[in-house]
Amino acid sequence: MIQLREKPMAAASMTAVLAGAAMMAAAATAHAATIDPSVIVFDQALADKSVDVSYAYLPEKGYLAVYPSDAEGKPVRQALGTTELKAGDHRNVKITLSDAPKAGQRFWVSIYRDADNKAGFDSKADQPVWKADIPAHNSFLAR
Repeated sequence: MIQLREKPMAAASMTAVLAGAAMMAAAATAHAATIDPSVIVFDQALADKSVDVSYAYLPEKGYLAVYPSDAEGKPVRQALGTTELKAGDHRNVKITLSDAPKAGQRFWVSIYRDADNKAGFDSKADQPVWKADIPAHNSFLAR
């Protein structure tokens, strides 16, 4: 014969479930803190003066900035367009450029932390997540 336990066991079970859920939430938060910032952008036609970033992950609030390249294909440190993003995953982000791109021109997308907590991107105050060079996979060609 099967015996069912009543309320005291149900309360203990609920406490265990809630404790387990809290531990899983804490683990997920800790895991999210270890995910590296990333950007995926592909070669594209830039007819409307905007860049479509396929994917971006920011571990904290910040900005995506689009830079043109010099004659050697290296990023120039004057952003042509930026957009502010909250922490987390972002898909299909559109960034409007201040100048019309030329076909065949190389561009770069970089991520910045919002270091000054002020509205708007400030290249002197906000901090790039990549201190040295922007990773090469963050470049794309205008078609």
